Amino acid sequence: MEVNLIKQPGVLYPASEEDRDKLNHIGLGKVVAASLTLKRNYAFHKKFFAMLNIGFDVFELFEGRYKGLPVQKSFNRLRKDIINAAGY
Repeated sequence: MEVNLIKQPGVLYPASEEDRDKLNHIGLGKVVAASLTLKRNYAFHKKFFAMLNIGFDVFELFEGRYKGLPVQKSFNRLRKDIINAAGY
């Protein structure tokens, strides 16, 4: 299970409601082991995915076929194409 946490003075808080739900499965007083890694910039990560969601909502797919199959709208394909176009 991976959970994003935000450090406040002396305490680690869940970064979102989804992370809070994941932590609710661990009972009070239980001992857990964790491996922590510092995320690049969580605020920019959230902004990037918010922009991707807006772009995906307004993206109009052309009517066509590729290798005999109808073309379908895919969030992951759009995300990968945008990351590739950005040079990563």
